[in-house]
Amino acid sequence: MDVNNIEKKVWAYIKANNMLEDCSNAVVGVSGGADSVCLMLMLNDYIIHNNKDVKLHIVHVNHGIRKEAADDEQFTRKLCESLKLDYHCYNIECEKIARENNLTVEEAGRLERYDIFDKLSKQYDKTRIFVAHHMNDQAETVLMNLSRGTSLKGIGGIRPVRDNIIRPLLSVTRAEVEEVLKDFNQPYVTDATNLCNDYTRNSLRNVVIPYMTEKVNAHTVENIADAAEELQKNFDFIEAEAKKAYDKHVYVGDTVVLRLYGEEFAGLHEVIRKRVIYKAVHALTQTA
Repeated sequence: MDVNNIEKKVWAYIKANNMLEDCSNAVVGVSGGADSVCLMLMLNDYIIHNNKDVKLHIVHVNHGIRKEAADDEQFTRKLCESLKLDYHCYNIECEKIARENNLTVEEAGRLERYDIFDKLSKQYDKTRIFVAHHMNDQAETVLMNLSRGTSLKGIGGIRPVRDNIIRPLLSVTRAEVEEVLKDFNQPYVTDATNLCNDYTRNSLRNVVIPYMTEKVNAHTVENIADAAEELQKNFDFIEAEAKKAYDKHVYVGDTVVLRLYGEEFAGLHEVIRKRVIYKAVHALTQTA
C-alpha cells in the first residue's frame, strides 16, 4: 500500500464532505487504539499542511473495566504531550452505568462517551466531534443492521457527517489504518476485548467478514462500504421527494390532517407514499 495515496484519500474525503469548513475546534475521541491514533495523527497533519485554524481537543475516556485501562490512559496522555495537543481525560464507571440503565456494557460506554464529547464540544466555538470509524466498521454495521432487520436508511450504515459528528476514516480500511501507523512508526494499544467473539460486532469483525473476504471477494469491505454510500444517496433522494409530497398532502397545526385521498396521492410511487405516511404518523406521535 502507498501511504501517500491513503493520506490523499482521507484528505480528499475531508474536503469533499466539508468536514473542517467553518470549524475552529475539533473534539477528537482517542482511546489509544490504532483507529483513533491514526485519526488524531492524520487530522493534525491535515490541519498543519493546509494551514487550517483549527484546534484539536483530544478526549480519552477510561471506562474502568480493563486492568490495562490505566496504561491506555497514560499512553494517550504521553502521545498528546509529544504532539503538544490539548488533552482531556474522563473516568467513568461503565459497568455501574450499564446496570443502572439496563444496558449492555458496550452500549453504556458508547452513550457515555458521546455525552462527554457533546458536553465538551459546547465549551468551544464552532466545534465538531471527530470519531474513528473506518470502512470495516461500516461493513460490520451494514451486515448487523441487515441481519437484525432494517430499512433502506439502516442499510446505508454510518454517515460521514451526521449533525456535528464527523468520521474522516470511513474512506479507508482497517488495513490502511495500520499501514499509516506503520509508516509513522507509531505504536498503539490493543484492547483485548475486541478479540472476544461474545459480542455480535466482534463476531462480524473477527469471523464473518474475514471469511467473506477470503471465500467470497477480497474487496468485501470496500464493496459493502461503496454500496452503503450509494444507498445513502438514494435514501436522501427519496427523503427529498417524500418531503415535497408530505408538504403538499399533510397539514400540521394543532392537529395533524392527512389528505391522502384522490388520484394525485394514489399516483405517487409506493416508496414515496410509505415515507409520507411514516412522517405523518411520526408527526401524530409528537403532537399527541
